[in-house]
Parts: sequence; structure tokens; C-alpha cells
Amino acid sequence: MVFMVFKKLIPAALLALAVRVVEAGVVKRNTAATCANGETVVNAECCALFRVREDLQNNLFRNECGDEAHEAIRLTFHDAIAFSPALEAEGKFGGGGADGSIAIFPQVETNFQANVGLDEVVEGQRVFLERSGMGVADFIQFAGAVALTNCPGAPVMNASIGRVDATRPAPDGLVPEPFGKRYLMTLSVLSLTVVQTTLTELYQYCCAHNPVIKRGTVRTVLSAR
Repeated sequence: MVFMVFKKLIPAALLALAVRVVEAGVVKRNTAATCANGETVVNAECCALFRVREDLQNNLFRNECGDEAHEAIRLTFHDAIAFSPALEAEGKFGGGGADGSIAIFPQVETNFQANVGLDEVVEGQRVFLERSGMGVADFIQFAGAVALTNCPGAPVMNASIGRVDATRPAPDGLVPEPFGKRYLMTLSVLSLTVVQTTLTELYQYCCAHNPVIKRGTVRTVLSAR
């Protein structure tokens, strides 16, 4: 694992990254290497992430909390939440969580009802993934954290890099569909029991999962339609 910061990490099954991205910047502490752009990092391997971040900000998100950012945040959740210890306990494959399977096997997972519309997101990010040099699983989560820095009031995510990319698609039925109270209850149960988040983290995830634009300004809402 390559770490740039050492604080309490958000559970890896939901949103784990390699850089603590704050306002599209990078935290400078525990210095061990200086990158070509003058930024300091704990591990020299992290220097390559600045280029990836700038590519995403300038050419995909355009430093805005717009549709591309919203979709990137949604993609991180849909890839990561597809994990079931219950299935594993039965001797069945329960998905790999944040393993990039939704982008590695888009012909399978983006056809799941809960993932409708994510095929366009996956394909829209593919060119950025290919020139990033990152693994698929790491790239999805990194892109989501970079996107989140553009949204006012969003939580700051600490994260790590070093996931193993998926070798098989996740089973259908593991991603909760966004319908009414059942959705929030399912999300709450999955997050608090399967991925073991705190209540505060759960609230932050829900808000990040529902960013909306209203009257030209950006806000986040926790909705139960």
C-alpha cells in the first residue's frame, strides 16, 4: 500500500484513494520525496498522481461540481458496495467490493437495473483511465475523490492505493436501488454492517451520492423519494 497521509481511513470498500485531495490540492506532511512540480509526498510513487489529478480536473470535471463529477462519485459507490459477506459465508462469490469490476466487466454490471446509465460514465472515463497508468479499481476511487473536491461542503476523503483489479464481475442484486425509504434503509444496513461505516460517514456518503444543482449553485441533499 502507498500512503500519503496517516489519519483514520474511510472504509476501503466505499471510497479509498491514494492522495488526500483537498480543494484539488494535496496535504503536505511526513515528507519523504519532492515531486517535479515541487509538491512533497511520503512516497515518490505518489508523484504520478498529480498528473492524473490535473488531467481529470482540467479535461473531465473542469473544476466543477457538474454532471461528470456527480457521475464519478456515483460510480465509486456502485463499484464498491457490490460485496456480500453473506454470500461468501455460503461458499458463493460475493463480489469484490471496490475492485473495478463495474468497469472491467461493463457488459455485465452496467446492465444491472441498479447500474442503469453507468455504461456511459465508464466509457467516458476510459480514456482518462488508460492514460493514467493506474489500476482500474484505484482509478475509479481516485477519480471519485477528485470529483468530490469540486463540490462545496463535501467531506474530505483520506484514501489508499493498492487494490487488486477484479477477475470476475460482481453478482447482481448487491447494489441498492434509489427508491424511497427502502433505498435509504438498505444503504444504511449495508454501510453500517457490511462496510462498517459510522453514522457520520454514512450521512456523508448519502449526501455525496446525491449532489444536485439548483439555481446555478451547488448543494448536496439527502433525499428519500
